Amino acid sequence: MDFKKKMKINMIYYAALVVLGAAFIVLRILGYMPDIFISFGCAYAACGLAMLIKNGVIISNPEKLKKLEIESKDERNRMIYGKAVSLAFNIFIYAAAAAIMALEFAGMSEAGLTVALCLCGFVLIYVVCYYILRARS
Repeated sequence: MDFKKKMKINMIYYAALVVLGAAFIVLRILGYMPDIFISFGCAYAACGLAMLIKNGVIISNPEKLKKLEIESKDERNRMIYGKAVSLAFNIFIYAAAAAIMALEFAGMSEAGLTVALCLCGFVLIYVVCYYILRARS
C-alpha cells in the first residue's frame, strides 16, 4: 500500500479519536458519564487533533513525506521500535505485579484484583498477537 494512502487512513482514525473525545466531553457535560470521562475526552480530542495536524503537514509536504516513508521502512528503526516495545512490556509486567502486591498488603483487595485481571488480559492479548504474527511469517 502506498505510504501516503496509509497516512490518509491514519487521519481517519485520528478524526474518529477527536469525535470520540468530543462525545465524551459532551456526554459528561450533559451528566450521562462520570467525571473521569471529561479527562479522557480532552486527552483523546487533543491527541487526535495534534496527530491530524501533524499528518496534514506531512502529507502536504512531499519532502517530509518521503523522509518519513524512508524512516518508517528503515530496519534499524524497526529493530529499535521492537526493543522499546519489549522493554516497555517487561517494565509494565513488573510494575503491575508490584502494584498488585502493594494493593493487597494495603487491604485494597478489589483494586488488586482489578489490576491483576487487567494484567492477565494484557498478557492474553500479547499471546494471541504473538501466535497470529508467528503464523503470518
